Amino acid sequence: VRGAVVLAIWCLVIIHHVRHGHGPRLLRAWLLGMFWLGVIAYLEWKFVDGIPFVNSWGETRFAGVQNDPNNAGAAYAVAVVLMWQYGARLFPNRLLRLAMVAFFVVALTQTFSRGGYIGLVGAVVALVLIRQSDMRTWARYTLIGLVITTAAVATGIVGDSISEWQNRPDTVEARGSLLDEGTEGFIDSYGLGIGLGKFRTQNEMIIHNTAACLLIEMSFVGLILFGAMITVPFVVARRLRAVDPGYAYALIGGHVVMVVTSVGIEALYQRHWWLIVGLLARPVAGRVRSAF
Repeated sequence: VRGAVVLAIWCLVIIHHVRHGHGPRLLRAWLLGMFWLGVIAYLEWKFVDGIPFVNSWGETRFAGVQNDPNNAGAAYAVAVVLMWQYGARLFPNRLLRLAMVAFFVVALTQTFSRGGYIGLVGAVVALVLIRQSDMRTWARYTLIGLVITTAAVATGIVGDSISEWQNRPDTVEARGSLLDEGTEGFIDSYGLGIGLGKFRTQNEMIIHNTAACLLIEMSFVGLILFGAMITVPFVVARRLRAVDPGYAYALIGGHVVMVVTSVGIEALYQRHWWLIVGLLARPVAGRVRSAF
């Protein structure tokens, strides 16, 4: 519950800054933070063992100082989409921009997050569809996808990912059993919900499906709130396209990453989703200010 309160306050602070047109500045600050913290985490992981503030968060896993591969994978997938759609506006320096994009892509591969990979693909497909791209654009992105896939196979990334997934202890089965147990609790509550946070208190684990988790804990009220959290940002982004199309498409892409990822994890604890939702929480009246 305390975490939910903190995230709600975080989202309200973001909305306050959005009212004053500072959305791009927030994106720029978040991306820079992801980049530099990730670089430090990589250095600690590979070269300098024992950086105090990195170790205070536990094992880094080269994931932006996050030891949760799903959280880190989704965050880096969002970062890749934001840089793809809006990076040139946020970071005019081409060298810095290329370094950040390269780092985010490498970091994403090293998280071995299936949700992050699938979310990124979903965002790319959604943005190409939304922008009503012609066949030439589809062909270009298909070629890029084939090149990336070939490079991933050739460098061993695909093999490492498959090995990592196979070595995880009964991931799919364990998540299925958690969902079954939560469903039983929901039935026992006569459809009223077992209570926010009660499942984790009882099981020391969370249900790895955001919609199911909210339904089981908060009944249909939770499901309605989750539906609003998904749909309202898309409605606002549609209006935002008239003000700044690149900014709107970047936020839509980030939101799609998180919506897709939420199917396989409980995604509401991920701060980067609340950042996107906060930036798309209200219609934009007036111009969007520069990121500088």
